[in-house]
Amino acid sequence: MPLKGQGFNMSIGIALYHTDNLSGQQAYHLATLFFKTINQNITDISYSDESSVYHSVTLDKIKQAIDAKAVKGFRLYSKDEKNPPWLASFGYTANVQEYFDYIDIQCDTAITENEIVQFLQAAAALAFIPYGVVYVSDNVVDAYEYVMEEGVIAVPSYEQHFLWRDETPVFYGSARYENSMLRMVYSCNLINLKHLKILIDGKTLEDRICSDEHFGKLIPTSNNESFIWEVPTEQLEYVNKVCGQAGVLIAWNN
Repeated sequence: MPLKGQGFNMSIGIALYHTDNLSGQQAYHLATLFFKTINQNITDISYSDESSVYHSVTLDKIKQAIDAKAVKGFRLYSKDEKNPPWLASFGYTANVQEYFDYIDIQCDTAITENEIVQFLQAAAALAFIPYGVVYVSDNVVDAYEYVMEEGVIAVPSYEQHFLWRDETPVFYGSARYENSMLRMVYSCNLINLKHLKILIDGKTLEDRICSDEHFGKLIPTSNNESFIWEVPTEQLEYVNKVCGQAGVLIAWNN
C-alpha cells in the first residue's frame, strides 16, 4: 500500500461501517490509540449532543460527556499550520439517520501497513464491526468525503460512487456490504465470515484468497468473526475486475 512518508504524496483514509456495537467509550479508546499510533498530539476536539448542537471541548470534558452518555458523535483532530486543514482526524458518528453508524479516519502523516493492521485488530477486539476499508486519496478532505454516505469522491476511477450512496441506509439501501457484497476491493479490507462465503465464478471468496496469490492474504482477528484481507497494490485492478465482473462489488463501474 502506498503510504505517506514512503515516497508517495497521498493521504490515508479508514472507514469502519455500522459500528453500533461500539460504545462511546470504546470509540474514544480507538481514537486515542490512533493518534498514539501516528505519534501525533490531539489538538482540537468537538462533539455533538442529542440535540445536534456542537461543542468544542478539552480532553477531560469529552471524557466526561461520553461517560454521561451525552455524546451523539465526536471528532478529534491533530492540526498544524503546515498541513491545512488538518493533519489527522478521527470521527465517530452514532445514531444518525437509519442508524448508519460509522467511524471515519484521515491521516496525512506516515503510517505503515503493519500499524494499520494492528489498529484494525484492536478495533475488532473491542467489538464486532461488519465491514471496513482502508484507501488512499489525494488529500485528507477527499479521504473524508469518500467515507460519507454521499460518496461524493470516486476512488478509484473504475468506481461509480452513486451506486455506493444508494446502498446505504441513509438512501434506504439494503447495506449488502455488511454480509453479501463489497463496496470495492482495497489494499486493506475488514470483512467477516459472511463475506468469505461470497461466490466468485463458482468459488467462495475465501477459496479464491487461499488459492490465488493475486488475491493476497487473510489475517485473522481475535473475535473469530472478522478478518483483515490484504491485497497487493499492484493486483488491485485485477482483483476488482474479477470481483466486479462476478457481480459482487456494489460500486463497480461496468
